[in-house]
Amino acid sequence: DVLHLIDDTEPATFSTTSRKWKIAVIDDDPAVHDGTRFALSDYSLNGPGLEILSAHSAAEGRELMRQHAVENAAKQRGLGRRRNAAR
Repeated sequence: DVLHLIDDTEPATFSTTSRKWKIAVIDDDPAVHDGTRFALSDYSLNGPGLEILSAHSAAEGRELMRQHAVENAAKQRGLGRRRNAAR
């Protein structure tokens, strides 16, 4: 078998106009949106950075998913259900 080595001494260069990965945060708590933006603000995946989209309700989340091609979504479990439905 032959092993080919790739010269990786030069830093990788990526276009600043690269398409960003779209991430949807769907949660009714503003702190979740703020925390996610803070934690992922300088994250990049194989070059492109992230575009974080926000929805604060299940209905907003559905509309957001219709409008954008989203690669990943974080949704609060139970979001969109009536709170205290048993009461």
